[in-house]
Amino acid sequence: MKRVLVTRDERQSAGLAAALRARGFEPVQVGLLRVRPARSWAELDAALRRLPEYACVCFTSANAVDACLERVSGRRLGAARLAAVGEATAARLRSVGLTVDVVPPRATAADLAQALGPRLRPGDRVLWPCGERAGRGLPDGLTAFGVTVEAVVAYRVELDPAAEGRLERALARGLDALTLASGAQVEALADLQRAAAAMAVLRQIPAVCIGPVTAGAARAAGFRVAAVADRAGGEAVAEALAKLFGG
Repeated sequence: MKRVLVTRDERQSAGLAAALRARGFEPVQVGLLRVRPARSWAELDAALRRLPEYACVCFTSANAVDACLERVSGRRLGAARLAAVGEATAARLRSVGLTVDVVPPRATAADLAQALGPRLRPGDRVLWPCGERAGRGLPDGLTAFGVTVEAVVAYRVELDPAAEGRLERALARGLDALTLASGAQVEALADLQRAAAAMAVLRQIPAVCIGPVTAGAARAAGFRVAAVADRAGGEAVAEALAKLFGG
C-alpha cells in the first residue's frame, strides 16, 4: 500500500484522507500549520459592521469563513454578496445556509478576480478577509477592473512546533508521495528542511499539488511536482495520485 503524506491537519483533511483510503492509499497525516486568531479583531470587526458598504465579500479560504463566522452571525454575513475561491470554501459558506454568488472554474485567487470583476462596477469596494500572509492575486486582479479591495487580516497560520518530530517519524517509515495544498505548506516544509538536513529526502518524493499556484511555489522550492490536481478537493487529489501510480 502506497503511503501518502497529507500536510493539512486532520480536521481540514478528512475528505482527502477518506478519498485516499477509498483508492487503496494509506494517508499519513502530518499537519504542518496551525491556524491562529488575528493579532487583533478590531479591523475585522469594523469592516464587518460596514457590510452594506461593500459590493461583495470575497473568501479565498475556509479559514477566513470560520474567522468571520466567529465575529458575526451567518444571517448577518448572508446579507452581502459572497464569492469563494473554490468549491471547498463555497461548501463551508453553504454549510451555514449562505448563498455563494461566484465560484471560479479554477480555485485560484486570480481566477476569482477574473470571474468576479465583470460583475462589479468601477469604484465598487470589495471586502477581503484573508490570512496574514495572503498573496496579491485577488487585489491585483480586481484592481484591473477599477475595483477597490479592502484586505483585512482575519487569521494567521504558523508552523506547528510538533510538526518536525511527526514528519521525521513519517519519513523513517517511508513515504511514496506527498500532497501540498497551499504555498504556506510549501514554505513550512522548506523551513523544516533547512532545520533538519535529513528531511531533504522530501525533495525526491513525488508531490501532488492543488492548483497551479501551489505547484509553482513547490517547484521554486525544489520539490518534485509529479502531478497537479485539476480542481480543489480531496477526490481530485486522490484521482491525480491514482493516475500517477497507474491505478
